[in-house]
Parts: sequence; C-alpha cells; structure tokens
Amino acid sequence: MCMVKDDYLIRAINRAREKTRPANPQDFSFKIDENGIPDGLNVWDVHTGHGDRKRRHIICYTDKQARLLATSRRWKLMCLHLLPKGKIAAVFGDLRLAVEAIQNRDERKLVKKLCAYVDETWIDTTMWPPSKWSVHMQKVRTTNDVEGWHNHLHNHAGQKYSYNGLNMYLLFDVLNLEALQVDKNAAKLLQGHKLRRERKSFMELNSNLKELWRRHATSELSTKNLLSECANMYTKYNTVRYAASLDDDRECELEEE
Repeated sequence: MCMVKDDYLIRAINRAREKTRPANPQDFSFKIDENGIPDGLNVWDVHTGHGDRKRRHIICYTDKQARLLATSRRWKLMCLHLLPKGKIAAVFGDLRLAVEAIQNRDERKLVKKLCAYVDETWIDTTMWPPSKWSVHMQKVRTTNDVEGWHNHLHNHAGQKYSYNGLNMYLLFDVLNLEALQVDKNAAKLLQGHKLRRERKSFMELNSNLKELWRRHATSELSTKNLLSECANMYTKYNTVRYAASLDDDRECELEEE
C-alpha cells in the first residue's frame, strides 16, 4: 500500500475547498468577507497614516496567541537583553553617562538621541519594561526562526512551487491551523523535545552564554563585565558568521550548514 504524501493531500484539499472560499482581493480597498474567516481566528483590519503614507495591516490571531504575546520577548537591543531584568536600568544609566566621553560632537548627538529613544521606549515605560524583553538565562533566537516558520507555512498551504501568491482566505485557514498547534508544541517543549534542528554555531553561542551567566550568578563576573563579555562574544560571532562580499553589497554567510 502506497502512502499519500502530505503535500499532495494538502493541495487536493485546498483545490476542493477553493470554490467555497471568497474571491481573493485584487486591491487594497477590499472589505474582508467574514464567511472566509475560520471559527476561533480573530482578524483585525488596521488602517494607519494618511495620503501617500496610508497603510493597511491585517492582523490574525487566536485568543491563546494573544495571551502568549502579552508575555513575549524581544531579542535585539544591543546586549542589554542578556542581563538580569533587575540590572538593566542601572547598567543602561551608566552607558548613558559614558556618552559624554564621545569626542566627536555629531556622533555624541546621535548616540544621545538613540539613548533617549531606548530610555523612553524600553526602560522608563510600563508597556515594554525590561521585565518584558530580558532574555537572561534563555536560549538565543534569531530571525532565522521566523523565516523557517514562514517557509513551513508556505509549504503547508501547498504553495511550495507556486509564484502566483496566496489567496488571503486560504491564508486565514492555514494560520488558524497553525495556531491550533500552539498547545501541542508547548507540551513538547516542556517535555524536552526539540521542534527544529539547531545549528552548531547557535549551540556554541548558547553554551558560551550559559557559562557567562553562571559566572555572573556566582559573582565571578560583575554585571558590567558580563555586558562587555556578551558584546565581545556577539561581535566575534557576527564577524565569523558574515563577511561583506568584495563583488557586491550582499552579505555572504560563511557558516556551513
């Protein structure tokens, strides 16, 4: 007996359901047909800007995802995100004072502007305080995680070999099915299962971070030195991982899979 491949089955189901879905919008002025939204999937139609800067954003989520998002983490903010949440504000304050030592007036002005933004948006705020984005003692994640999930989503929709785009209402169905996997994947993670293959470089980076955090927890490393060590480690990691091509402006990844 020959088993049917998942890709073939998904495509067959999508073709069968295609006639029951609302027509795919042809421009940005369309009205969302609620009949094409799966049960349990919330869809927000958000309009921003005016005139030439007018934008439209369609946000899809389940109630479970909304609750998870409320406690989600940010991963890129210099290296402050690697510090314990209770130490971040004080260390940032020290960094801000050090800006005065920058000799170049224009550079000092720019860094001050950056610090003011960071303070207002990520430090002295009730919306995104350090407790929300500190990833101290957590595994490193990058945009590769998002890109991998996006490719999986595209394949799940049966569009692996298609360049014609994706019907919006088909996307709603796929996003809803993905959302239903949240509890299942969370249970797997709690049981110690891995949901994806991890590159050697990420494993080494996480291992080095874990060692730095251990040394900091045992007072072998001060918070200031922890920040410096993390910054040096990331600088080295990015230097090895990427190199600018002499032929063009693209980034060439050096690391082998």
